[in-house]
This record gives sequence, structure tokens and C-alpha cells, in this order.
Amino acid sequence: MIERMNNSSMIHERANGERGFSLIEMLIVIAMIGIVCVFGFIQVARARRAIELTNAARQFTAYVDKARLDSLRRHADLTTQMANVTITAANTYTVTIDADGNGTLDATRTFTFPSNSGISFSGATYPTTIRFNWRGRTVDASGNLINVAAFSMQDTDGHTSGPINVTSSGDTSINANVQPATVTNSVTSAPTLRPQTY
Repeated sequence: MIERMNNSSMIHERANGERGFSLIEMLIVIAMIGIVCVFGFIQVARARRAIELTNAARQFTAYVDKARLDSLRRHADLTTQMANVTITAANTYTVTIDADGNGTLDATRTFTFPSNSGISFSGATYPTTIRFNWRGRTVDASGNLINVAAFSMQDTDGHTSGPINVTSSGDTSINANVQPATVTNSVTSAPTLRPQTY
């Protein structure tokens, strides 16, 4: 019985002598977890806005490509028949194409970037119309071939889509760092033909 009492008193003494987490330690750990969560939330929000910017640039260039293909398909030779995309403001553009395939241009559709995304065009003048002739080339309102100046899209965090290029031949690209290759035309002497023996 004395042994049992000694064992129980030892257990009781050990329990009283053990130390757990203090309230201050718990508050410090909770504060650290909160700070890490806030930084994580900020990074996720920035990544989401960067993805929205990329998607907006891809959607815009997809409509430019659709306009080009529509003018090619319908063999649009008059400027009133040509499909086009017009940048009308910093965060708005319009698309005029034959979406239903009946051979005539449909009503113009207007696209506006959501105000909470902060996405806008950068380096573009307003209005800028990208119009395609029956060959799929960019032309002005008179039908003369033009080059569209490169522009980009940006958001409030400073992310940019990279340059959006629409060449005079109608090709559209985003963030193309393609350097034109220098092509040289060299004249070589004609090869001499030797009779073959069989």
C-alpha cells in the first residue's frame, strides 16, 4: 500500500511539474500562421490576376484571328464587308464578324474588361481598327495595306501580356520575340552535269 501511495504521489508530482504551452506562445504561433496565410493569399490573388491578363490577351487575339479568317472565307473585297476588331478605349474593344455564317456581317459585339481586373490596353491609340481584306491582310478604311503598331495589355499589378503583334500579312502573335532573319540571295554557278555510265 505504501508503494501504491508512492507511485501515485510520483505521478501527481510529475503532472504538476510538467509544463505545457503558455498563452503567449500560442498567440505567437497563431500570429505567424496568420502572417503566412496573408502572404499566401496575396500571392494567389496576384497569380489569379496574371492569369486573367493572359486569358484576356488570348481572347483578344483569338477574335483578331477569327476576323481574319472570316474576311478570307467570305472573300470580303469592300471595306464595308471586311471583318474587323476595333480597340475603342483603354478597356474596351469591338468585334464585327459573320459569326452565324450567313455571308453578311453580324451586329458589332462589344467586349469590356471587368473593372475589378484592372486590365487595359497599353501602347494603343484609340480607336485602332484592325480590318482584314479578302487576302487576310490588314488594311485601312480605304483598303490600303497598313502595319498595325504593336501594343500590349497590362493590369494594375504591373503585369503585361507582352507585345501583341498583328503583321501586315495578318498574322497575330503574343509576346513573340522573333527576330527577322537576314536573307541573302547568293548566285552560285550552275552545277556541271557529268554523263553517267551504266
